[in-house]
Amino acid sequence: SFCTLLPPPRHSTKMRRYLSRSLESIHRPSRPSHTRISASASPITSQPASRSVRWTSGISPLPEAKDLGFDPQRNQEEYVGLNGGQIIEKKLREYGVTHVFGFTGGAILPVTDAFFGSPIKFINNASEQCAGHCAEGYSKAGGGLSTGVAIATSGPGVTNLVTALQDAYTDSVPMLAFVGQVPTSAVGTDAFQECPTTAITTPCTKWSYQVKSLEEFPDVIDKAIYKAHSGKKGPVLLDLPKDIMVQVLKADSGYKNEYHLVPKLEPPKPSNIRNLDEIANLINMAKRPIIVAGQGANDAFEEVRAMMDMGIPVTTTLHALGLVDETHPLALKMLGMHGTAYANYAVQEADVVIALGYRFDDRTTGRVDQYAPEAKKAEKAGRGGIIHIEIEQKQIGKVVKPTYAVWGDVHHTLSQLLPKLDPAHDRAAWHKKVAAWKANNPLRWAPCEDPKQFKVQEVVHELDAYLREVGRDKDTIWTTGVGNHQMMCAQFVTWRWPRRMMSSGSLGTMGVGVPFAVGSQICKPAATVICVDGDASFQMTSNDLRTLAEHNIPVKIAIMNDFKQQMVHIWQTIYFNQRYLVTDSYNPDFCKLADAYGIASIRVDDRANLKDGIKRFIDYNDGPIIGDFRVQPDMCTPMVAPGAALDDMILDPEGIMRLEANPAQVPG
Repeated sequence: SFCTLLPPPRHSTKMRRYLSRSLESIHRPSRPSHTRISASASPITSQPASRSVRWTSGISPLPEAKDLGFDPQRNQEEYVGLNGGQIIEKKLREYGVTHVFGFTGGAILPVTDAFFGSPIKFINNASEQCAGHCAEGYSKAGGGLSTGVAIATSGPGVTNLVTALQDAYTDSVPMLAFVGQVPTSAVGTDAFQECPTTAITTPCTKWSYQVKSLEEFPDVIDKAIYKAHSGKKGPVLLDLPKDIMVQVLKADSGYKNEYHLVPKLEPPKPSNIRNLDEIANLINMAKRPIIVAGQGANDAFEEVRAMMDMGIPVTTTLHALGLVDETHPLALKMLGMHGTAYANYAVQEADVVIALGYRFDDRTTGRVDQYAPEAKKAEKAGRGGIIHIEIEQKQIGKVVKPTYAVWGDVHHTLSQLLPKLDPAHDRAAWHKKVAAWKANNPLRWAPCEDPKQFKVQEVVHELDAYLREVGRDKDTIWTTGVGNHQMMCAQFVTWRWPRRMMSSGSLGTMGVGVPFAVGSQICKPAATVICVDGDASFQMTSNDLRTLAEHNIPVKIAIMNDFKQQMVHIWQTIYFNQRYLVTDSYNPDFCKLADAYGIASIRVDDRANLKDGIKRFIDYNDGPIIGDFRVQPDMCTPMVAPGAALDDMILDPEGIMRLEANPAQVPG
């Protein structure tokens, strides 16, 4: 005989309780109920299951972040008797953190255990990358001193988090990552799930530090928060050896803070700016000024709008969409590679370019030596030039040499500049020219030849139109993945308020759409959060549907399903003589995928049902919903081809097809 029948095991009382709970969860599962909405948009409701978890506005109210002043003595006195995980939990509560995102593991268990029974809700994501992107979304939506927190275990937990850290670093998103590490005695021995965390993450964080002792830990957390929010914001990572985290902080340890002293975290105060009068004179002299506003200007939107009301047109980068109300006649929407023609023309013909919190990214400048030629001519004549206000010193003069520069906070600089500007300056001729560009070069798309078919642009346009019709546009946050759908969403939504567009800019990370939406919704529970995602981008992080389902988070995911990685497919068309390889997407049935998670879904594959389908998609209010929009592939125009000047644009798809095949010119 190859097997022996053993007697049933005799379990301890503790084990019997554990098995009882485990068997109960297996035999009596609970999951959200779900609804399928058909292509004709008539609801077909499945048999509802029991629902144990409901989405609410969160948890019991937490205290506001205190003005802690980073007091080392207080850190030693108030944290005595707490272990490492408990110190983290207490610190985060004091800073007003309501949720953390993560995925647990052996080395981080001493930390995650501290959240048992905590008012801070631990959101368990499908992967560490999803947790990191959720933390980014939380910070992006909150603004100010909002801090997204990601928690991961050692080794692969850390390496899975790297993409989110790099994304946060290049897009200046404040974020705090706590990651596990093997005990200090095992560091450097290639122990199980050990990796050189600080060596890996130093290039993609503002500060990456391995904690040396429990005594320094409260001060280290304060320093981490300070570094994440001071100057140009970004991610910070703390590497936590397991043996230190299980220790308990003792009184009278003799520890003195010598290495982690930081000033009190507070908004930068206005200081005397020596060249402010010269800057004001240059702007007042300008006949054709324009503001180019980047993410660094988001907290100065009132001042920027005041300058626009003085007659200065404004264009923005992707991350600053909504900084100004795009219904204003002097609002020019987004500039750059897929920006509006009128924004690009205006930058090239302006005699003064006022760059606010903007680093002259290559996607927004076109060929740098041909960028803003009229402003450069005006500089030589002493009647114009380029003004750069930027909080990160290394960005000043890095790409474009300015006429005047201010190294400092945009909000406080503009608050001092505004009283010096002439509100009565007559720029009627400039305004007339801008209006003509807008009238002659509107954003548009060519309808499909088949009247049943539709494109991404039309879906986004109809989503935006319905939200404005029912008065929900102000309270809507949009997230996207990366690709054609991202640019088309930027183009065809009417942006009117800041911090409503959450996307990956510099790194261009596919898959951020869903976790950004989760983080945004948790930070802003009263908001309508819509993720416009490409089919390929969605599948990068579709596993985090489990997080939406578990907590019944009411995010709306509109998948632009054309069964292609369309933007790259276009580049193969243009630059590689139509040699198509690995840009066709083998997609599942997204409605069945939603079904598997107990999430509502809708499929629209006929243009006749589009308006009604969008209405049902937006009006659904019983949890998350997925929309499978079967769109036809299209090219995103306008387009500034690589190597071209900003005003040398292709305005229609036929123009793109006429580009010369040259693999060296591929964007990205």
